[in-house]
Amino acid sequence: MRTFVLFSLLMLFSIKTFAQLDKEAKLKQLQKQKIKYFTERLNLSEKEAKKFWPVYNDYQNRKNLIAQERKSTTTYFIQNSENMNEDEISELLEKYINYQKRETRLLEVYTNKFREFLPEKKVLQVFILEVKFRQWLLKTHMKPRPNTR
Repeated sequence: MRTFVLFSLLMLFSIKTFAQLDKEAKLKQLQKQKIKYFTERLNLSEKEAKKFWPVYNDYQNRKNLIAQERKSTTTYFIQNSENMNEDEISELLEKYINYQKRETRLLEVYTNKFREFLPEKKVLQVFILEVKFRQWLLKTHMKPRPNTR
């Protein structure tokens, strides 16, 4: 019996580990696709690219932190909204508005950072390419749903 339990635990751990490795591999592949997508469309010189990628990655990391906080707040609200009073809801609403303000400030700060080494046309393209890359990802990686009619 102990052997079975140990074997089962080992299998569960292995499955979880492989799933995590698979997720990390997919994220790395996605990052490679994004770099290629941006590099081709921005037509960055070598000098621009050396400055661009560290600044852009920092921008993305900060933007992702805000998105994670927003998601956490949204999840909390969905799970607890029926038991929350008006003050608690008001507090979450203010948090939600603050996330948008933080994203706007981040956009302003990083627009100025990009302007230090990129022409304004390329700076604007960076933000447009983010939207276009998400659209491209959805189009190329979403599996079509079967028609249920």
